[in-house]
Amino acid sequence: MKYSETPPQVAQSRISYINERWGQLNSLSKEYSDHAIRFLFLTNAGGSAAVLSFLGASESVRELLGPKVSLALFILGLITTGILNARLVHRIEFIYGEWRKNVSSYYEDKVTWEELTERDASISYNNTKEFFFGYVAFGCFILGSLVGIGQFLCL
Repeated sequence: MKYSETPPQVAQSRISYINERWGQLNSLSKEYSDHAIRFLFLTNAGGSAAVLSFLGASESVRELLGPKVSLALFILGLITTGILNARLVHRIEFIYGEWRKNVSSYYEDKVTWEELTERDASISYNNTKEFFFGYVAFGCFILGSLVGIGQFLCL
């Protein structure tokens, strides 16, 4: 059903839903993105700092391969976290822009309510690339930690 054909009470209910959805998208994306990125950044930055301290503590340690590999993994994790952060910003801006455009089309009777919600659903759940970068950053932390612990146990 198009917007102009919608009974006033239903139209008002849908407008309320549109406004709630905008707020929901903004709030959820900010909250969860902030938590994930903060965690990935802190774990990889903490690992980097620990390895740098370890390398600075002894000249003989600087000759070992393990701490260097561990440091490289933590730095790669930090870089990947930065890429993740950028992708999330662009992704949310895209979703939000599409939502605004589709809502305008709904108000102009170019799409039905069903098309509006289907379009939103079709773009809102495609986050494979963000998951990839998040898991790469987390994998770097895990591998960097394992390499560091392995090197420490071998000493």
